[in-house]
Amino acid sequence: MNQYNTVFLYGPGHTGKTTCAATFPSPILHIMFDIGGKELPFLGPGYGTPVEHTIGSLPVVDVIDKTGNLRSRTEIWSAYPDLEKNPHKIIERLQEPESQYKTLVFDSTTTFSKFLLYASREFINKDWTHGKTVLKHYGLVSEYVGMLMFNLFPRWNCNRVMISHLRSVDVETNARTEGIGDSMVRVPNLPGQLRGEYTTQFTEVWRAWVQFTNTVNPKTNTPEITRKYLMQTQPSGQFHAHTSINARDNHSNIWKEIVKC
Repeated sequence: MNQYNTVFLYGPGHTGKTTCAATFPSPILHIMFDIGGKELPFLGPGYGTPVEHTIGSLPVVDVIDKTGNLRSRTEIWSAYPDLEKNPHKIIERLQEPESQYKTLVFDSTTTFSKFLLYASREFINKDWTHGKTVLKHYGLVSEYVGMLMFNLFPRWNCNRVMISHLRSVDVETNARTEGIGDSMVRVPNLPGQLRGEYTTQFTEVWRAWVQFTNTVNPKTNTPEITRKYLMQTQPSGQFHAHTSINARDNHSNIWKEIVKC
């Protein structure tokens, strides 16, 4: 096993990707673009006491463990004021690695990409007929995500986890309700050519998914649906995954059950 692991973790919404990332070795730096509640997995039972504060204008949630040490820091970039006017701020944030962290989590490339498109909306909406204008600003997504993946992420000498969703919302909905995710999508939601290059940058590629089972509650004799959160670490006919550590297919999505650190 490598001293540090680089993990690309993808799958539909509500399948435990952030929950898995929160179990990586601490202290963890959690760069959050997802809106609303994605810091909650880092506040799990036994993790510690949350402390909310700001660094400049950036909202932050620190979790302090029982020994008084920092277990995780969630930087809520989705709430950073006027970030759409200054998207380079996140690039600047990651340019200088911080040695105190054992894990860096970027959550997620999907919402970061949507933010970049939102930041470009005023330019794109001015004239949809000019393809060059649209391509110029859509290219901002590829440029920034590519910079994160190929330039900034490798600078951090720690475990690195990049989270992404599936490419199609329709398939995400199907996977969430049916639990199989078997409808045409095989790649993460990444811009352009990055969908074919992301595997070269990560030692691990895992797909989170949920298995739903129809059962009957023995006490009330009423039907109910149970969920089992799973992680695919080996390639299948539908979705790509690979591992270089002693991981097994279909184990629960908890880091300590994948590899002993």
